[in-house]
Amino acid sequence: MADTTGKTNDSIKAYNDEVAKLSEELAAAKQAAKNLVAKGDNAGELEAYRVQAKINKLKSKLAEAAKLLKDIDKSAAKKEVEDAAKKATDAIVANNDLTPEQKEAAKAKVSEEATKSNCCN
Repeated sequence: MADTTGKTNDSIKAYNDEVAKLSEELAAAKQAAKNLVAKGDNAGELEAYRVQAKINKLKSKLAEAAKLLKDIDKSAAKKEVEDAAKKATDAIVANNDLTPEQKEAAKAKVSEEATKSNCCN
């Protein structure tokens, strides 16, 4: 299975859907391999090649499925966080009900939260 760390949710879903489609083939290949191993010395060479061919075909399909995984666009995520923080800060500055001290405290809190949630420094 491919590593889904740092990949978009949509691409992870697409990958998982594709792997699910292959689940029957995976189970059949596993069973064929188990049957071959169980035969031990009685297993035929041609049979072994056929099982290996099934496994290679599945590896190829899984590699193709892994290509569906797309990296998270870190620069877009960072920009989104920065834009949200700017809007929040602008709203704080525009709020006439807050004292200057309250405004500074609120702006500091927004900055702190933006820094914490900013995955992509």
